[in-house]
Amino acid sequence: MDYKTLIEKYFAGETTLEEEKSLKAYFRNEASVEDGLKGYAHLFRFFEAEQARVLPTGFEQQVEAQLTNPGRRFRLSPLRIAAAAAIAALLLVVGALVYREVVPVPEDAPVATIDWSKYEPKTPEEAYKITRAALMKVSSEMNRGANLAAEKIDLKIR
Repeated sequence: MDYKTLIEKYFAGETTLEEEKSLKAYFRNEASVEDGLKGYAHLFRFFEAEQARVLPTGFEQQVEAQLTNPGRRFRLSPLRIAAAAAIAALLLVVGALVYREVVPVPEDAPVATIDWSKYEPKTPEEAYKITRAALMKVSSEMNRGANLAAEKIDLKIR
């Protein structure tokens, strides 16, 4: 089996479950891994270690307790709400007056137009690549957020 091609398919997200299992089994024994692919062995061992992690006992209860009893709640009195609304209105009025004086807009000012057609994908494959890249970015950011949340909760548990 050509594991180099298979690893490329894996990172492109095009492998089947059986192919992924064979990759995991291949990288589990680092001695049998080709020299060019040894760097991936660490990655797959990391994936296995992360899959084997379990939450500490009582984790769900601790999270539920933090969600149901967040501690002291911040309450605003009606007087503070009215004061905040008055300050916000005052800032809006002053900002509008200052903006009008500072940035006069001529009536015959040229308006820049944007040619959006050059940003549109030309083929379905290009649209697929753009969509896939956007989803990968969203996925990585969500994973980063989940990891940060797990670290914060892990710190509070200890």
